[in-house]
Amino acid sequence: MKVAVFGLAALSCCLPIYAAQSDAQAALQAFAKTFASLFARCGAVYVGRDISIMGTNGDIVELKGVSWALLQQQPLTPADRENGYQWKGLIRWRFSVSRVARPPDQRLPPVWGEWGIATLTG
Repeated sequence: MKVAVFGLAALSCCLPIYAAQSDAQAALQAFAKTFASLFARCGAVYVGRDISIMGTNGDIVELKGVSWALLQQQPLTPADRENGYQWKGLIRWRFSVSRVARPPDQRLPPVWGEWGIATLTG
């Protein structure tokens, strides 16, 4: 499946998703695969790098209460079809709490902050 995901951020975020298959379930599965490439899952916690527009800032984030759902299917443009996409829509993903580990020094282990309602940058 050909998928394009644009930008991950914040407590609740809508992401445009393009898929090479025409059903919404395949798009949700493609999003899950993309999310798994950015965040490792350990039980109910997802761990990954903080994501910003300019790339990663080096912080490590943990997220709890992660979920995503199809928000809205959108019509394909002629350009979308030419690029091989058969489905387009918005997927909302959210998390309930997060915490950040900021490496004080590259040689030392990161120091975890407290759980809170912080956001990822982006």
